[in-house]
Amino acid sequence: MHGYGGRILHVDLSRGTYTITAFDEAFAQTFLGGNGFAIRLLYEHVPPGTDPLSPQNMIVFAVGPLTDTPVPGATRCCAATKSPLTGLFCDSTFGGMFAAMQKRTGFDAIAIRGRAPQPVYLLVHEEGAVLKPADDLWGRFTRDTNQAIRQREGEEVEVLAIGPAGENRVRFACAVHTWERSRDGVAGRGGLGAVMGAKNLKAVAVRGTRKTTVADPEALKALLAEVREPMKVGTAALKEFGTTVLVTLINRIGALGTRNLQSEVYPQAEAISGEAFKADFFVKDTTCFKCPVACGKDFHVREGEYAGTAWKMPEYETIYAFGSMLDNPHRASIVKANELCDQLGMDTISLGVTLALCLRVRGARPALSGTDGGALALWRLPHHAGAHRSHRLPPRLWRPLGRGFGAAGSAAGPRKRTSTSTPSKASSCPPTLPVSSKA
Repeated sequence: MHGYGGRILHVDLSRGTYTITAFDEAFAQTFLGGNGFAIRLLYEHVPPGTDPLSPQNMIVFAVGPLTDTPVPGATRCCAATKSPLTGLFCDSTFGGMFAAMQKRTGFDAIAIRGRAPQPVYLLVHEEGAVLKPADDLWGRFTRDTNQAIRQREGEEVEVLAIGPAGENRVRFACAVHTWERSRDGVAGRGGLGAVMGAKNLKAVAVRGTRKTTVADPEALKALLAEVREPMKVGTAALKEFGTTVLVTLINRIGALGTRNLQSEVYPQAEAISGEAFKADFFVKDTTCFKCPVACGKDFHVREGEYAGTAWKMPEYETIYAFGSMLDNPHRASIVKANELCDQLGMDTISLGVTLALCLRVRGARPALSGTDGGALALWRLPHHAGAHRSHRLPPRLWRPLGRGFGAAGSAAGPRKRTSTSTPSKASSCPPTLPVSSKA
């Protein structure tokens, strides 16, 4: 069957077991792969009313028939679950190299349920999977975790890991994949990281060597040659600036959310435009596997309070969330916010707009301070608190913040609310935790 490995890996963290199931061409044609496979698996295995943070919820990582082929932009992984933020189905796709390596294991989907008794990471290979102890990784940032697992398992392994936010079940926690050779990927939306944290699953690592075949390689080659030039022209702006190019365009049509949507035109949009970011911080282009567009960029802040910050470019949505929504034109603080969110494992969009809501409820107003000309009071913290010190907020604010938009807005308002959230607790792992096969 061209385009598919034809197998699905099912992992039960509670029992420490896995099973392998095969699917046929009819299943593949019906659900295609990626999002379609994920929806079908969740529909079959997650009963109505399931608590998203319970062992009964499932996380699915799925790839498609064009993954790890020469088709540009197709090598992405779909991560899906029942969202702890909304209680609904959610999925998030991410790039980098993880999807291609998952495809090479021969598993088109990896479905994970249950809850490990101790923190673990899951290593998936062509024959199945094994659980490894992760007590020493619990509490560590996402990039550090990615690097530590590669050092243990080999540089050819690709990793997706959560940070402290996911471990503590922040409901918009994300999972981060660091690809050393080029562009990182983030499964950002819906709280996937919180679901992993609730399962005591610090990371998923994949390693394989299987090849993806196509029915007619020469025809595919001819098609790609035909579309290469139009695609090059059509994506020129993305190649030059990445998604930051959208800031000016969206502001121009009156759709750039400003000050918690009190306005949709930001007077200082030029200060957070793609051109301004690139002029100040650009280091090099980065790209996902087998994608010629290279819309990712590496940034380095060389001057000012955040000098030394070296991280990937904040995407348009991050700039909107930490920029115009917070009335914050300070570019370097947005780069820093992006780094902190990625390292802690938090969705930049959800955190930024939640802070914007809290500011609105509290009646905060912009206040000039410092030499950069931009300041924003956030619960009497400095202007960049949303970017630089949000992870240091007192628990009475941080805990509701971690429960999402509505809870944070209520906590920031005049009525005092008591948070009922309880962070998950790490505990020690046994020396080894193998997964037995029941395939």
